[in-house]
Amino acid sequence: MFDYESPIKMVMQEVQAQREGRVYEAIQNIGVDVDKEELLRALSYDRGQYEKGYRAAVSEIVHCKDCKHYATNTELLGNVCNRIFTVFPMKPDDFCSYGERKDEE
Repeated sequence: MFDYESPIKMVMQEVQAQREGRVYEAIQNIGVDVDKEELLRALSYDRGQYEKGYRAAVSEIVHCKDCKHYATNTELLGNVCNRIFTVFPMKPDDFCSYGERKDEE
């Protein structure tokens, strides 16, 4: 029986193989002798760790609209942050390192 693979999947596999080959060549060009399969496993692990960290960080971001310091439609300035003083109005999807999620009601 014929197993179908979408063209985009086949192209992406080829692109990935080319990228891995270039990385391996670059490592060799700077004089580092490494097993290609071991290098590819390490790169795959690193990518996984990066993705895991990125997903965790994104889930912890508190956007202004969800922050307890966000005040909407103040008379003079529009939407503002009560935590920091700024002359720039805050947009609902902005965020900063001071963000604290509103208490769930």
